[in-house]
Amino acid sequence: MPKRPRAVLTLIQGDKATYSGAVPKAVQGVWCLLSMPSLAPSRAVGIVARIDIALSHGGSIPVAAAVLDTKGSRFAIFLPIDSCAVHIELFGHTTPPAEIEVDCIGMSRGGAAWRIAIGHLPRLLSTTLRCLRWNPRGLFGRLRNELGYLGQTNRHITYPIWCALFDRWDTGVLEQLARSPDRTDWPDIDCLVFQTSPHNGPANATSDSVAASVGIAPGSIVTIGPANDDFSAALAGLRGTYVAVLQAGEIVAPHALALLAATAARQGHPAILYADDDSVMPNGDRYAPRFKQPPNRTAMLAADSCTGVWLIRRDAMTRFASGSSIWAETLRLDTWLRLYEQGLTAETHRVPFVLTHRRVDVETAPPSELAKIVSDHIVRTQLPAQVAVGRPLRVHFRAPPNAQQRVSIVIPSACRSPHVSHYIAAVLANTYYSNFEIIIAISSDAPLDAKQSAMVAALTRDPRVRYLPIRAAAFNYAVVNNLAIQATESPLICLLNDDIAPLTPDWLAIMVGHLADPAVGIVGARLSYEDRSVQHAGVVMLPDGTGEHLLRFTPDREIDTQNDPLLSREVSCVTGACLLTRRALWDRMGGMNESYSSAFNDVDFCLRAGELGQGVVFAADAHLLHAESVTFGKHYGLQELDRNMADRLRVRARFPDIFENDPFHNQNLSLMRGNCRGLAVPPRIKPASYIIAKTA
Repeated sequence: MPKRPRAVLTLIQGDKATYSGAVPKAVQGVWCLLSMPSLAPSRAVGIVARIDIALSHGGSIPVAAAVLDTKGSRFAIFLPIDSCAVHIELFGHTTPPAEIEVDCIGMSRGGAAWRIAIGHLPRLLSTTLRCLRWNPRGLFGRLRNELGYLGQTNRHITYPIWCALFDRWDTGVLEQLARSPDRTDWPDIDCLVFQTSPHNGPANATSDSVAASVGIAPGSIVTIGPANDDFSAALAGLRGTYVAVLQAGEIVAPHALALLAATAARQGHPAILYADDDSVMPNGDRYAPRFKQPPNRTAMLAADSCTGVWLIRRDAMTRFASGSSIWAETLRLDTWLRLYEQGLTAETHRVPFVLTHRRVDVETAPPSELAKIVSDHIVRTQLPAQVAVGRPLRVHFRAPPNAQQRVSIVIPSACRSPHVSHYIAAVLANTYYSNFEIIIAISSDAPLDAKQSAMVAALTRDPRVRYLPIRAAAFNYAVVNNLAIQATESPLICLLNDDIAPLTPDWLAIMVGHLADPAVGIVGARLSYEDRSVQHAGVVMLPDGTGEHLLRFTPDREIDTQNDPLLSREVSCVTGACLLTRRALWDRMGGMNESYSSAFNDVDFCLRAGELGQGVVFAADAHLLHAESVTFGKHYGLQELDRNMADRLRVRARFPDIFENDPFHNQNLSLMRGNCRGLAVPPRIKPASYIIAKTA
């Protein structure tokens, strides 16, 4: 039995509580057990550590974040073959040591899998049961693949701990904000508090929180409620440049108005500013953070971003707001959508901090009222969509049967495996869209063999299917799609893998419906594995040049609930396994970049479209099965690393800002693979640095 590699990593303190140490060659390319000494005193919050692996070719991978144990902590971590250093950052330590010695012991894959599995037994049991039902032959590979993701999660970092460590606005930070050189350009802010209940407690609490603002003196505080429900009259009586719109029971943080005012000044006084929010218990404990997307219509239609303080420029409110608003949420949503209709949404800005806390007795707008606002917007903009009332709203896009543009579905395939016939036949039988064709593109430098010929002959019996030979010595996904699309004339193009089958027959009508918005250029679908867990729900770009499929491996039933539904939204990238776009955009961009022969061609295509101002939308309702092969270590193994290294570095160099800070992924959410909906440790924008950036 080979001896397990072992090394001691000496991590030297750098700036404040950050530590770095080189990775010895002996432990590169293997799973290791990192043992850290006791650093955390016995206290309520404790010490939080974040561990990153730096790569020799650039970038880094966040691999762990955890509350440290008072007796020492251990982490099962894979150190890639190109790892060069381990970085550890401590949070909450009052007297960090000068150096940390970490014992690093190599582990077998089985040993690493077992150690990870111990902490996730309920989830892995659920995965096993689903696989035994849907895909028993893929059980072993499926479990190994999921274990590779579960090894990288936040441990024991609750939202109260996160707030205590990172949502800190101490006196020094607030004084720095007050000394802003553009302080004289801060706008005056009045406040509207919407009250529907005859009980004054929530409204009084909201007004009191506004009056207690630090760093800025708020102007008039007007309550619109049962005793004074004339919105137009209330608005006419305000004199501030901006109006802070709040619902009774929404409590603004003491620094909220000052930060919003400073941001408004630095952003050129946009029409709307809004921020993240959370809920608060009567004892002050905070929970249920709502970390929002930047302004985009697809997400805004769910009416899920309309909570918490919104700062709306008074002239914009006077021009666009409905005079019959009795809820803060409907006023916010209606104003934003009308700005969108005028092409003015560039004048909206999200402040990346939690600035509002919702009391348990907060008044919330009825979903039916929000649905009416969205429905009116749909009618005005002639979108092929309908609203399902709920919280959040679900907006269902469908291209109507009498207005379905022709779609060319391009399926690159070798046509050698029996599954190809099964999945293409499923697309033909279960696609309720009347105007499409399928092009089966086979890339080869030799004629079809008997097996391929028989499969192609059987499939092309359907008049909607045709076969296109691509003469090439080696397979290049981008080349195949480019040549196949040149052989079509349809105004819409759909890229589709040969291992995909519809789960919702309206999938194509849904995706085409999203393209009715001229600001949307690319639409991706929701894809699930055979065991009915998520394979693709949009892609989050990561600093190492890769992308993370959001919610990957999460069981479908866990997200298809009213409390946590999967919603359509704008993203930076969607997978090319099922991607719809316009021919005009495809031609404008010159198709796919053929220098990316296997991976990253879809990433490059989406990011280039974003540069042109074309939105990339994940359509949650377009649900398909993706029987993607899964093998252990796909994202970390040596073979995959060697094959994709150059492409990864090239695409990251081409779009550095997006990989460093995905604009559609909230800065308070993690970039850790397998945990992108978890809490960021630390957030990618800190209060002090944000203020410096705004006041420099």
